[in-house]
Amino acid sequence: MTASSSDKQKRRRSAAQEDEPKGKLPLAVLVGEDVSLLEAVARFLIASLRQGGDGIRREGEEEGGACPGGELGARFCAAVSASFPQWSQKLDLAALDPAKPETGASSLAAEGFETVVLDAEADGWEAVVREWASGSFFSSGKILWVKGATFLGTAEGGKSLKDFEAWAEEAGRSWPPETALVVFVPQAHLDRRKRTVAWVERRAAGVLTLALPGARQRVAFVQEVARANGVRFTEDALAYLEYALPAEYSALRLAVDKILLYARTRKGEALDGEDVRLLVPPPEEGDAFPLLSAVWRGDVREMEMHWSALPGGPNQAIRLLALVAQRIERFLVLRHLQERGHRTESELARASGMHPYAVRMALRESARYSEEELVRFYLEAAELDGRFKSIYREEERREALWLFFLEIATKVARPTRSSSSAG
Repeated sequence: MTASSSDKQKRRRSAAQEDEPKGKLPLAVLVGEDVSLLEAVARFLIASLRQGGDGIRREGEEEGGACPGGELGARFCAAVSASFPQWSQKLDLAALDPAKPETGASSLAAEGFETVVLDAEADGWEAVVREWASGSFFSSGKILWVKGATFLGTAEGGKSLKDFEAWAEEAGRSWPPETALVVFVPQAHLDRRKRTVAWVERRAAGVLTLALPGARQRVAFVQEVARANGVRFTEDALAYLEYALPAEYSALRLAVDKILLYARTRKGEALDGEDVRLLVPPPEEGDAFPLLSAVWRGDVREMEMHWSALPGGPNQAIRLLALVAQRIERFLVLRHLQERGHRTESELARASGMHPYAVRMALRESARYSEEELVRFYLEAAELDGRFKSIYREEERREALWLFFLEIATKVARPTRSSSSAG
């Protein structure tokens, strides 16, 4: 009986793997949908290369054998093997380098490394191979950042995947001195159906998959950074932050910076819910949150201030109208659930699928309105949305929307078209 072609291929692959060197390579693969978080982890990892001393290298050699790439390669492998296992269990957001993503390359250059940033999607893996093989002109070595390696994830591989497979054979046998490679895969996970992914998991110094931090982890991060800067929060503020803090690391870091900057003006006072609501708006409303909150409180003077400060742009009025209609829907849903016997915030949150703090805010904002008024506002919002589709000048839309906001804030109904024509 003759062996099948698939059996022959398996034997060839196993023979090739036996000939392949067993040690790890100075290659780190970071996987996750939040690129800003991947970059923050990479910056922290590379900064640690300057802090460990020769002890890091000896520890790495004891654990995984000699790592190619010279002094930099050995230190890189050791840093990855020391960090990735614990980061895969729990990532300490507060420990990450707070440098902004756009300054990442320059901050690494300050460490003395030659830093080259490439995009695997735009430049192709061929460009990566050329840069990888060219060596370094700096005594401290070269670190390549390769972004957009989606071919290692669930995206189709195409030419880049084939080029990567060819490079892997060369890299496993001949790694250039004083060179390390960090590859970013901006997807939820690697595609283990691909043969190359098995090679990556076998030969890379480390593979780290990072999910978006959960709400409690984000609040803990903000609390830790705030505590280190002498900033305190009330319970109401913490409840709101759990609801509103963005999941993306760069946006989360920006929110922390805004909180710390504002806290300096409070001279040690604890920040309350109203403070943090202005600093960290709900993710779905963004810069429109202060304006919409003023509308439902009936504060016309504050409405005017936020209205004039709101950036313009096409379809801004349509966006604001949609946000108002969304709020009214929430108000009416909660009223309906209350009529059916759901009383507490937690009961209403479970029944509506809303966050408990979103329920709390909705109950506060809608308290001064009757159900009849809310229904009227909702119908008028639907009518206004239909009119906006036939109005092409944004100025006209904004004027009509402002009058609608005034009606909500003052609870003074506008004359309808039918009543005005009858008059």
